[in-house]
Amino acid sequence: MKIHHLIGKTIEIYIATFSILPKDLIRSKQYQHVKSYYTKPVTRETFTSFRQLIGN
Repeated sequence: MKIHHLIGKTIEIYIATFSILPKDLIRSKQYQHVKSYYTKPVTRETFTSFRQLIGN
């Protein structure tokens, strides 16, 4: 069951992971709700970019 149909809102998922495996990035792109994929550790520039993306 897809949860976004149950809550009636747009879901945006931002992934922060230690994984640098290309297959994980490719897999994340298979999901329409995944908006971005970040690898840790997150740099200041990446964090700033993320904040702009979510509007904070």
